[in-house]
Amino acid sequence: MFSLTKRLKEAVALTNKLDQKRFPKVLARIIAKLGDAKAVKIFTEEEEEQLSGILGLEPTELEMVLSLSRYVFEQAAYHNTTGKKLLVALTGAGMTEGMAEIYSTVWHGSKKSLVKRLQTFTLGTPNVLLGTDWQFHLNMSSQSKIAYTLSTHNTNTQSHTHTHTH
Repeated sequence: MFSLTKRLKEAVALTNKLDQKRFPKVLARIIAKLGDAKAVKIFTEEEEEQLSGILGLEPTELEMVLSLSRYVFEQAAYHNTTGKKLLVALTGAGMTEGMAEIYSTVWHGSKKSLVKRLQTFTLGTPNVLLGTDWQFHLNMSSQSKIAYTLSTHNTNTQSHTHTHTH
């Protein structure tokens, strides 16, 4: 389920050192915010500072642990895995049995609601045209000639100008 990259192994090693009594609340918050289109970040900057102190991590280490946790739950949802299979995958990635059990328990309790939220969350779709805007300028000359210019602009930021005189 997980690609055992250097970064993943480092994040797992950091996670293994965390206080197992406090970490379930952090995971519950992460899983509650996943799939929420309004949630840009799971924790505010102030909350991240507090978490760094509580968990005894540097800000970069905290970011690594939070990214790992988010990745774990996203992969579990993508594969629609059970708590037991998640436990096996995490221990296979080097996580301690106790910490993997915490992830598994949080996942088991929140799986249905997260999968439901993610099903309604759209990822990676192209932009959709919401409207168009046209401008037309017509100038009359004093010699009974008509001149107009039509300028167009497409989504690739290319502009075209057409001028016509009668």
